[in-house]
Amino acid sequence: MKFTAARLLESMESDREYQAVVLARRFDMSMAQINDMLCTLVEEGLVRMSTHSSRIIRFVRLPRAPRSRLSGYEWELQSVRSLAMLARTSR
Repeated sequence: MKFTAARLLESMESDREYQAVVLARRFDMSMAQINDMLCTLVEEGLVRMSTHSSRIIRFVRLPRAPRSRLSGYEWELQSVRSLAMLARTSR
């Protein structure tokens, strides 16, 4: 059975921080595969990405709550910002 982003999301607890490397080890997958899945979940507004330093990126599953149109737009902007920060190079 193929491991998907939906299955990854199901395995994550709400409001708990995860690092991609830990998830990759847990599911015996490459970092690239896990990062792709996590970025998809961030774009869909199901997971939030945060940085605590220039090298540590954490992912948090967001609680399931109905969102209004405005908050959905805010989540979309936040996901774009998170992806931009992930791609940003440190000096």
